[in-house]
Amino acid sequence: MKFSEKNDFVVKHKNSDFFCRDLELYKKYYPNSELNRELARANSHTSTRLDGQILFELLDKVSPGEILENRTRNENVELKPVAVETVEHVKELFRNAEFDPDKFTEEYLQKFIGKTLDDVKGIIDLLPENTDEDETPSESTGNELPGEVVSSEEENITSEVQKKTKDKK
Repeated sequence: MKFSEKNDFVVKHKNSDFFCRDLELYKKYYPNSELNRELARANSHTSTRLDGQILFELLDKVSPGEILENRTRNENVELKPVAVETVEHVKELFRNAEFDPDKFTEEYLQKFIGKTLDDVKGIIDLLPENTDEDETPSESTGNELPGEVVSSEEENITSEVQKKTKDKK
C-alpha cells in the first residue's frame, strides 16, 4: 500500500472510540513494539493520535478491511459511551459494586446522572470499603449543595475521593 493510501485511510478512520479494538489487533502483530510503552499511557487526549499511529503501522501487516472488520466483530460492544440517565440506574451501579445506595441522599445520587458508565464506575472504585460507621447526618462542610444534608458516610467518601484524586495527580 502506498503512503498516500495509508495516510488517507488513517485520516478517515482514526477514532478514539475504536482505540481499544485497534490496540488489541496491534498487540497481536506487534507485541514488542516500542510504541507499546506510549500506548500503555494513553488517555482521552492522546487516544485519537495514537489510534492513527496504530492504524498506520497495522496497514503494513493487515488489510484495511481486516481493521474495519475487527472494529465491528462483536455487535454487542458499545462503541459510544453510555450516560447514566436515572437515579435507579445509579443505585443499581452502587449495588453491583456492593455499596448500599440507601446510605446516600437522593440529591447526592442525582449528581451522577449524565456521567458516563465508566466515570461512575471509576468514582465508585474510589469509594472506601463499606464500614459500619454511624450514619447520622453531620455538620455542614461546604461540599454539599445549598439546603442539602450530607451524611457522615457521604462526607467521608467525598473527602476520600478528593484525597485519592490529588494523589493521582
